[in-house]
Amino acid sequence: MSRTIALIAGLLVFSAALAVMLTTSVYGDRGRDEINLSSIHELPVITGQVLRQPVPLQRPAPYAISLPYQWRGSHSALIEVRLMGPDGSLLADTTETLDNSRAPLWLQPVGDGSYWQHERAAFHSIRIPSAASGTVVLQITRIDNEPGMLVLFASVLPAPGSNPFGGSQADSRPTILERPGEVLALETEYGAPRPALAKASTYIERVQSLAPPWLPFPVPELLLAFIVAIGIFLYARLLTADVASPTRSR
Repeated sequence: MSRTIALIAGLLVFSAALAVMLTTSVYGDRGRDEINLSSIHELPVITGQVLRQPVPLQRPAPYAISLPYQWRGSHSALIEVRLMGPDGSLLADTTETLDNSRAPLWLQPVGDGSYWQHERAAFHSIRIPSAASGTVVLQITRIDNEPGMLVLFASVLPAPGSNPFGGSQADSRPTILERPGEVLALETEYGAPRPALAKASTYIERVQSLAPPWLPFPVPELLLAFIVAIGIFLYARLLTADVASPTRSR
């Protein structure tokens, strides 16, 4: 009886977690190869400091720029954000509020072990006009007078002819105008937020792109579903199997 209850409870927890994941709002897509974690480091920003980073938009319908930051002040930090088009025209001019990025530990019972979790960083979303295209310039100016250090993140642009991932293709990302040789860490987001379930076709396309070319659709997707089903089956068998106690010989 206790095993049956444990099985039902486990399946309910699994179903609840799956429902949360499928109903969570996510962007339609995001940029590729925009953050290089192999050389990432903190970039302190003092009051009045200006950073300008050209941001190539990789596809139509841009929605936002996700900017990782670290702020531990008792009050929010303020930054002025300006977006300029390829021709220098002003696309947006806003004041953004950056809240304390260090969430209490009790709000983070489970961690992903990532660099961002280790740094207690948060991501702030900066809206992009949907009509923007080409390369926009993101200008960030810290305008608050709060004590403490606002920290953004940057990575070092590899030297010509080298690649941190072992390839021979040069890294063509534009650098921070005030800091040549460094690239501001950010991610471009595309498409308005929507439930993850609405992105099922995108997930299928990604699975298919990772599969060998000799595995046609929907073989990779069926294999993945089969592996998940086997995991659930083994979990159920583990909880419901009758384990016979061994007998001792005298």
